[in-house]
Amino acid sequence: MIVYRICKTYPPDHNPLDGVGSSLRGGRWNPKGIRAVYASESLALAKAELARQRPLTLLKDYSVYEIEIADNYLISPKIPEGWDETPPTHVSKNIGAENSSLVEKLGFFVPSVADPCKVNVVLNPLAKDFSKYVSIKSTYPFLP
Repeated sequence: MIVYRICKTYPPDHNPLDGVGSSLRGGRWNPKGIRAVYASESLALAKAELARQRPLTLLKDYSVYEIEIADNYLISPKIPEGWDETPPTHVSKNIGAENSSLVEKLGFFVPSVADPCKVNVVLNPLAKDFSKYVSIKSTYPFLP
């Protein structure tokens, strides 16, 4: 499965799949202190997710990372009501906290707030064999 991540361009000596940034700030599907890498099933969905957070025209030095993952190592957790609250609450953050302990799973599928009929993937960079089953296949500049 190929998924798409749009984020600040990483220098060559940094890993855009380490999840450190999300652990510092937390996100919809992870509380602070839990590493997570967010990606979308399509480039259009990744753009829509980003546009919800900030004007795309202000994004300088961002890249698109096409990521290949072994989808048989992903799970689909039960998504409770209230997962789409803004700002995100413990309802959705707890999903990431619970699933980050499943070291044999690479991550989990979640609905998109931008389009609930579409799917995002939250990857667990601390999963056993993460680097074996998750890799960046292509990187190119993001053009809003």
